Amino acid sequence: EAGGWELGVVGGLLRTESLEWTARFNGTWQSSEVTDLGGEEIFGDNKAEFREGFPAPGFFGRVILNPNELAAPEVVRDTFIGNVYPTRLFSVGSTIQLFDRLTLDGLFEFQGGHFLPNYTGYQNARRGVWQPCFEIQRAAAGVTDPAALENATARERAQCDLDDFHSDFWVEPADFWKLRSVSASYRLPSGLVRFGNNAVLTVAATNLFTSTDYSGTDPEVMDFYDYAEAVFDGEADFGRRDYYQIPPPRTVTMSLRFDF
Repeated sequence: EAGGWELGVVGGLLRTESLEWTARFNGTWQSSEVTDLGGEEIFGDNKAEFREGFPAPGFFGRVILNPNELAAPEVVRDTFIGNVYPTRLFSVGSTIQLFDRLTLDGLFEFQGGHFLPNYTGYQNARRGVWQPCFEIQRAAAGVTDPAALENATARERAQCDLDDFHSDFWVEPADFWKLRSVSASYRLPSGLVRFGNNAVLTVAATNLFTSTDYSGTDPEVMDFYDYAEAVFDGEADFGRRDYYQIPPPRTVTMSLRFDF
């Protein structure tokens, strides 16, 4: 079963002879629950599964009960961790037009309610080359002062453990805000471009800023194998993971558009 609702609002905030300011909001809330699998078991990669009574799909595995305590981790097995895909998506944008010549536009976007396995951190930590784990692993090995281990949280100890490592501990909340795009467009004065009319110069940028607590490369990345497994074995998959992907780049472009 799946359900949700969507809301979109566009409104004018200010309008004068020289200025027009509008804003827009879009929000999506969605939920799902597996009610009947007919006795089947549906497993994906990277801890993703379909289970009756849980969202479709969800991450399952080991969960640390005391992640923020300065103590040894208390772990329960085979537990629901969280949703694979976002359950809340919001965007807020605004456009300002000045003197019917200059247009400024910006768009913020939020995605939340989901988790992402940080396999980049997991693989490097178990190989002893993940920088946040250096001091903890050195202390655990008796190379440096044991206080570095004593001052580590239960989550940090579990993630940095070289003897009992599990990718489950790297499935993290992937909520994020992004400044998705900003742009400025200027309509050049008539006659400035002799071989065209209505010339517009635009400078635009994307992905300039991201706010998230996710510790991997980017909360929006997805392993190619996760969504193209059908190419390899004929069965589509439904998991996600951050596994040495290049995050969405920051881009800046400039264009000149005109009519003949």
